[in-house]
Amino acid sequence: MFKIYAQEEGEEPILMGVTTAWAAMCYSTPFKGDQNGQGSIRYGVSSLSLDTDTESEIAWSDYQSITTRTYSDAIQIDKSTVTPDEEFTFSTVDDKREFQWALYPTGEEGAQAVAQSDGKTNKWVCSGISEIGTYDLVLTGPNTEDSSDNAKITHAGYLVITDAAR
Repeated sequence: MFKIYAQEEGEEPILMGVTTAWAAMCYSTPFKGDQNGQGSIRYGVSSLSLDTDTESEIAWSDYQSITTRTYSDAIQIDKSTVTPDEEFTFSTVDDKREFQWALYPTGEEGAQAVAQSDGKTNKWVCSGISEIGTYDLVLTGPNTEDSSDNAKITHAGYLVITDAAR
């Protein structure tokens, strides 16, 4: 049997899996990278004795440069139900992705934002919205479709403020 490892330069090795073959495929290898998502990573393998009590030293590949990073614009909220004036938090799934966050009443063209973040961030804690209703979440900032600072992604009807009595 063999253990498969990954190691980002300057970080501790991570056990990716165990296999009975000398070959393995590693998906979604944990990788922090620098502020631009770049860095180096290497892979290693060690062999295990049949009783799995003894492990050889890890044989490492050379470090490979990661120069292209795939960003995700996916977002999440920390609550499944939000009631009036209840605090909730939006965040990006990709911690290197930042946006200006704003909430607008759904279907009210030209309406003012009912809440918005102070600048670009990957996590926004909203102190609450008093009115029951449905709200569009608008993210402003570079994204996978448009790299300009004023690019917008609208998540129509993303937030529903509901009566607590229901």
